[in-house]
Amino acid sequence: MLRRLPAPALALVAAALAVLVALPAFTDPVPEDIPDTGSFISARYDPPTSGVEVGLDRGDGQLFATHAADPFLDQPEMIRGGPEEQAYRFQRPLYGWLGWVASGGQPGAVPWAMVGLTVASVVALVVAVGRVLAARGADTRLALVVLAAPGALADLQRVGPEALGTLLVVAGAGAWTSHRSGPNRWAPWAAVACFAAAGLCRETLLLVPAALLLHDLVRGERRARAVVAGAAVVAPYAAWVLALRGILGAWPEGTVDGRVSVVPFAGLVEALSGWTALDLLFAAAVLGAAVVALARRAGPPWLRGVVAAHLLLAATLGEPVWASWRDWGRVLLPLTVFTLLALAVPRAAPAAEPVPTTTALEPAR
Repeated sequence: MLRRLPAPALALVAAALAVLVALPAFTDPVPEDIPDTGSFISARYDPPTSGVEVGLDRGDGQLFATHAADPFLDQPEMIRGGPEEQAYRFQRPLYGWLGWVASGGQPGAVPWAMVGLTVASVVALVVAVGRVLAARGADTRLALVVLAAPGALADLQRVGPEALGTLLVVAGAGAWTSHRSGPNRWAPWAAVACFAAAGLCRETLLLVPAALLLHDLVRGERRARAVVAGAAVVAPYAAWVLALRGILGAWPEGTVDGRVSVVPFAGLVEALSGWTALDLLFAAAVLGAAVVALARRAGPPWLRGVVAAHLLLAATLGEPVWASWRDWGRVLLPLTVFTLLALAVPRAAPAAEPVPTTTALEPAR
């Protein structure tokens, strides 16, 4: 019989490991050779004055921290690059808003609040995956693999919303598919709320509900509810983009060209020359595991649909996204997690074990 780690113990182990990964990235002293002012995309932490600000400036953490310090966008010019770049960077608002709450509205407390929020998000994601595995009769210790996912590592070392967003889509998928465990009229609404919140973390996370709802539509089940749910899921993100248009006078286009590739996986091929051995290892593990999951027909059909949708997304990513595992790993964190769920869950769950109504990830009928 598979041994399992109880949720509290799993959370403690995940928290200890997450802190060990995150702390070194945010406790280095401020280096003497800091680039000249104007080198960082956020003027708020340029130049950095502490180790935690140095860590934020290494990646997109500076963007979310900037939004957390200015949740109502009174100073959008803190993000350099003009209105289009500002709209692009502010289009994922939930993490900044949560950082503002976590910091108590104190700008000076924002950097560490963002680090704490990220660690908590990764730990919660591990626990959520562990609960799904336990419900389906798998070893919960496999959930610790999430900590080794490139997207989770990138979030812990740079700060980002992908772990929180992936947690939300995992919870949303569990709620949406829970009808097989018994009637729960609130489950679809809980799913919609989770999916909509995930879209405010990162717009590509909307692929998960899209794949799930498409599965229902193709099978001719709950079509009306699927259409209404799809509109409700997209509405908050669309409304925020329109609000940004009104505030900044620009759509979220950004100033970096080539983020999307028309030729499948052309961006990956172009980036290969600059990759390290770790880039190659992570890409082989993430993409290879996803292909295996589809080839083995692992997991319920809707789950394979989510994996397939993210492989299609991977095929369209441009060279700037494939430049480093810290970049594409964050985008493809849902692919990593749902592939793990598909491969780790036994084909037949133990009959004696009850299935929770919100995290079972049962196939939709």
